[in-house]
Amino acid sequence: MTRITPLLTTLLLCTATWAGPAARVSDYHGKWELLLANSGDTFQSCMLDLGKSGGKLVWKWGSVQSIAPAQLSVDDKGRLEINKRGWPSPLRLTRLGDAIQGSRQLKNGKVETVTGRLAKWDVDAAGEWSITAGEQGESKGTLTLSAVGAGRYEAKAANNEGHEVDIRSVDVEQNRMVISFTADEGQKALVLRGEIHGDRLVGAIELPDGAQSVPAKGERRRRWGKPVDLLAKGLGGWRPRDPRRKFGWTVTDGVLSNSPPDVDIVSRPEFKDFKVNLEYKVERPKGKRSNSGIYMRGRYEVQILDDWNEDPKKRRVQAHGNGAVYSRIVPGKFASGAPGTWQKYEITLIDRYLTVNLNGVTVVDNRQLEGITGGALFPFESDAGPLMLQGDHGKIEYRNVLVTPALPWGR
Repeated sequence: MTRITPLLTTLLLCTATWAGPAARVSDYHGKWELLLANSGDTFQSCMLDLGKSGGKLVWKWGSVQSIAPAQLSVDDKGRLEINKRGWPSPLRLTRLGDAIQGSRQLKNGKVETVTGRLAKWDVDAAGEWSITAGEQGESKGTLTLSAVGAGRYEAKAANNEGHEVDIRSVDVEQNRMVISFTADEGQKALVLRGEIHGDRLVGAIELPDGAQSVPAKGERRRRWGKPVDLLAKGLGGWRPRDPRRKFGWTVTDGVLSNSPPDVDIVSRPEFKDFKVNLEYKVERPKGKRSNSGIYMRGRYEVQILDDWNEDPKKRRVQAHGNGAVYSRIVPGKFASGAPGTWQKYEITLIDRYLTVNLNGVTVVDNRQLEGITGGALFPFESDAGPLMLQGDHGKIEYRNVLVTPALPWGR
């Protein structure tokens, strides 16, 4: 089990740029990646996302909780107070530039302390993009972006006839791209404004008069590395989430299975952008529904749940159902197979955008992950992370677990 050390707490706080004490709730607006120092269990990762209309909170293992503006206040010491129903006392937080620290008291009198930092989101825009523009996609071209350091890019572009397009400027901030260009000599500049959604670009091209724009979209050509077979060495490529707890996972004839209630199991290799292919099987012993989950980068749980029902009228998609990103993204379709049968997942994660294919059906199509889910190993979303499989909620089996890393542009 990974616990926060005084050194880690110091490092988090030393990243702060001192900006004086906070005095208003708005001074705490932003997305905060939080770690509990003495939560008493393995679930230390939390997240707080605040804005004008309130916010969202992930606290340890739970679902995403909404926070209403009325539950937020700032005391006379400049501390943010979050008053959640059922909490014996508020969570009090103090902002120190881009770092944060605080605590709350539990019913038994113990105190949980928390440290954290403002989330960062640096998007890699490099690559070769196929661009289409117009209502019917009648205009086509290519855009090649190469990183030159410090978040800056060089660009080359050509139209569908292969003629070079003159790039005036390129600006990328978080996942937003703005490119000024001219297609013909002497023409006034056009502006492509778009958002990078993983390997997709969604936006519009503004015409020179500024009064009109045409829709534009793009697709990045993705290159993949060599697949990593996480069961090739049996349990050699895995570790328990908490080494103090019972570890009952085994690998027999290429099948990984748990002995519930069991500890979560974590892959030793870590990945940034990747796709994972695997098969899983859940049982329904004595009518009890089993479930598990696949944590991408150890932070985002794609739910595995025996929600099969013989009555089609009772089949439904939900935020906690099979194929969902737990408590965050509802699958678009119902695609679960029957318990006792092998089912297939293909899950692709590029930056913060996730696609989930369950049993040949795309149930989540390139949706943005807006934060960690409960039970995450670490809250720091810009980092690479392992694959983690949940083991404490019922019997589960996995086989053919292959992770294929995405290659950065230029490799």
